[in-house]
Formats: sequence, structure tokens, C-alpha cells
Amino acid sequence: MNRDEMIKAMREIAEKLSLSTVSRHQYLRETGLSERQILKAFGSYNALVEAAGLKPTIFPTSDAPIHSDEELLAEIARVLRLPESKLTRIYFEQNASISSSVCERRFGG
Repeated sequence: MNRDEMIKAMREIAEKLSLSTVSRHQYLRETGLSERQILKAFGSYNALVEAAGLKPTIFPTSDAPIHSDEELLAEIARVLRLPESKLTRIYFEQNASISSSVCERRFGG
């Protein structure tokens, strides 16, 4: 498949499934292409999605986090104020709505 055929296939899959974006897994399954073929033609899967005029999946980064520092600190404080709270990773994971790894990446271990 060339670039234009890949874009056309992306649009057809999105239309068939009534989606604003098509997951990588769905696209690979439907087209039989390999991820390497997509990367060779577009550089990234999201570049293909954008070329088809669809909405790419954006993952959080340090430049564009999902939670603000204030939200993370508020959740940490909330968990620590629970009755008989413990300052451990396991306790935090069991009682917080945010993963401890998110806090560690933001603020350090």
C-alpha cells in the first residue's frame, strides 16, 4: 500500500466504525499492514491519523500532563489524611485515584 491508500483505508475504517480516531491495533488488524510499514511511510502512527483528517491519540507528557501539580498534591494530602494512613506506595495505590508512579515522575521518588 502506498501513502494515499493507507490514508484512504484509515478513513474507511473510521467511517465504517463511526469513530473520530482509529486505534493502531484496529488499523493493523483491518489492513494487514505492519507497524514498520506505517512508520516508514509516515514516521509515526499519529502522523497517519492526522493525514487522514482524524483526531490523534495524545498521551500525557511532562510538557502536557493530565493532572496539574496542585491536583497531585491535593490527592497526596487527601490520602495522607485518611484514618490510619501509611506513607507507603502500596497504601497510596490502594487509596488514591492517581497512580503513585505519576507522582514519582512529577516530583521524584
